[in-house]
Amino acid sequence: MHRRSGSVLLAMLIMSISSGALASPEAIGKARGLLAQKKPQAALAALEPLLGEYGGTPDFDYVYGLAANDSGKPGQAVYALERVLAVQPDHQLARLELARSYFLLNELGASRREFEAVKASNPPREVIPTIDRFLAAIEERALQKQKKTDIKGYAQTSLGRDTNVNSATTERQVALPLLGGIVFDLNDDGRRRPDNFATLSGGVNITHRATDSMTWLGGANASMRRNQREHAFNTDSLDFNAGGAYSNGANGYIGMVQASTMWLDGRSYRHTGGLALQWVYNVAETTQLATFGQAMKIRYPDQTVRNGRRLMGGTALAMRTEGEMPASYFAGLYLGEEKTDDGAFSSLGYGLGGLRVGGEWQFTPALKGFANFSYERRRYKGEEALFLKKREDNQYDGRFGVGYTFAKDWQLAPSISYTRNESNIPINDYRRAVFEFAVRSEFQ
Repeated sequence: MHRRSGSVLLAMLIMSISSGALASPEAIGKARGLLAQKKPQAALAALEPLLGEYGGTPDFDYVYGLAANDSGKPGQAVYALERVLAVQPDHQLARLELARSYFLLNELGASRREFEAVKASNPPREVIPTIDRFLAAIEERALQKQKKTDIKGYAQTSLGRDTNVNSATTERQVALPLLGGIVFDLNDDGRRRPDNFATLSGGVNITHRATDSMTWLGGANASMRRNQREHAFNTDSLDFNAGGAYSNGANGYIGMVQASTMWLDGRSYRHTGGLALQWVYNVAETTQLATFGQAMKIRYPDQTVRNGRRLMGGTALAMRTEGEMPASYFAGLYLGEEKTDDGAFSSLGYGLGGLRVGGEWQFTPALKGFANFSYERRRYKGEEALFLKKREDNQYDGRFGVGYTFAKDWQLAPSISYTRNESNIPINDYRRAVFEFAVRSEFQ
């Protein structure tokens, strides 16, 4: 919103305000063209080598400040725009950009002062609503800043159809190399089983701002799924997390302790617990780069040979775009290893690597769409005794759907997901599709 609003202000005022600056060098014209093409980083790169020669020239400093703002570097923009106003205090475009710089820096008092100064200078009538939206956003931020503790939550229920509730093969028979290739019939528990299902889930997240830089975090989520016939594959889960986040300029650091429990058909199935660390760097106003690491202990009460630990690490890039149809995108890569505590069962451990990509598009204020895709490659450590070879899996997952807000804080969300796990072990090779229709409510 903020970048688009700045562009609206520029378009409305450019015809009515004369900067009175000295003639611009060719690089300034090139930078203006790049900004018009929504390439602010390239514009800034074109201007920076000329900063020593033309810095202090109002026309150059204004375009430099605009490029810096749009590149997510409002601190650099402030110095350039203040130089413009020192020479031409009536340069309304520069004052508007300076107001936006302070807004991006979260210096709310200074931003309010500059926006109100422009509003008081009798700008074009069409500009006033945009300035008012900025001023309203400043007030909202100020209220949020005063509010030390924030609680948000959700509740969701859904109905759906799962073509493979037990993630099993469709094969009826399998040959076992250990027994000379003798073919065995698989019983129903070892083959794909479709069913209808219903789910109920909810969660709450709490943030407490201790200082301007330090925030404490905590949350919990619970879910249950009930199948119409295949009750042996009913699941329940409970997750907890607690930690803190520290911000320092464009950098953010997050540390969380995590724990979860899963039940299968009412019996305790798996417990996990561990630590997750993340570094987030704000590359620009609309772009974030994150690097993360995670270490988890895994316990299976009824299958102790599977007890072990998991280590993972990776990086992800997230960005958003604004305009008539706002959108957000993400892409990430990760590597990891899961290893059993008992070396005699190394075939249950594996190395893994994968990628995730996805996006969300706001078609209208009430309707959005989303899609994501992931791929994971797993290579197991030991030989499968019955099949006399090490297991290798390539898993592909895709999901897409829409969300429709039909009332305040209420949303309908139909979705389709598909999994294809390719494995060199026949009993682990499967396909699965899930069709789900959810109703979700969010509160705070």
